[in-house]
Formats: sequence, C-alpha cells, structure tokens
Amino acid sequence: MQLLLLLHRLNIAVELKIHTIFSAQIPLDFLYSTSQACFCSMNTLTKADLVDALIAQSHIKKQDTSNFIEAFFTTIGNTLACDQSVKLSGFGQFKLLYKSSRPGLNPKTKVSVPITPRRVVTFTASPKLRAQVALVNLDHNG
Repeated sequence: MQLLLLLHRLNIAVELKIHTIFSAQIPLDFLYSTSQACFCSMNTLTKADLVDALIAQSHIKKQDTSNFIEAFFTTIGNTLACDQSVKLSGFGQFKLLYKSSRPGLNPKTKVSVPITPRRVVTFTASPKLRAQVALVNLDHNG
C-alpha cells in the first residue's frame, strides 16, 4: 500500500504502460483507506512480505504484484547503474558516491593493502520519512 501511495504522490500514472504486467488500471480506492499497515512485529520486511501487503490492500493478483515490485526495484537499480540519482518524494534519495583509492591496513598481518576505487549507493531519508520513523514508539530494546 505504501509503495503504491508513494507512486501516486509522485504523480506517476498508476495505469502502467507495461501491458505484460497489468492489463487494466489499478483501482485506487484502497490508497485512501485510513488503515496504515505496520510491520513493526517483523525484523525485516522482504520483497515477499511487500508483495503480500500489497495484495492484501489492493486486490491485485499475486503474479502481477510480484512483477510490479520486481520491475520497480529493477528500474531503481538500472537508474543507479547509469550514474543517475533516484529521488522519491516523501521517501528519500538514492545517490552514487565515488570513493577514491586509498591505502588500507590488514588488521591481522598489519600489512598495507591498496583499496581500489569504487562506487557505492547511499540513501538519504526525506524529512517526511524521518518524522514518520521518529513517531514510532519503541517500547522494546531490540
């Protein structure tokens, strides 16, 4: 639900042009329900959990939902691989950070080892996401 709501807020047409995934427009009435799914009981939210949550909220077939999630994350990965940032309004921004080569030290042998230059993906949460996370009442220590 949150993923589709995010897409709706980005003014992305929810009528996807990927006809192999969806043959009709996604019903949007479930996006405006007041019930917010909370996955606080989970340690980690997986793609399968995300698919199940979207199915429960949207009445879309499991295969279509799974294909959509896969296409969404593939698009983000391909965009980053092409040296472009991904900005999701109200959620955050994925950026590439270039790290230059530098000398490293093997902690076991204390031998100097060169660390090669590389690209890494960083994520910066939006103020809206930071506020949402800050509102969660953490009564447990884990």
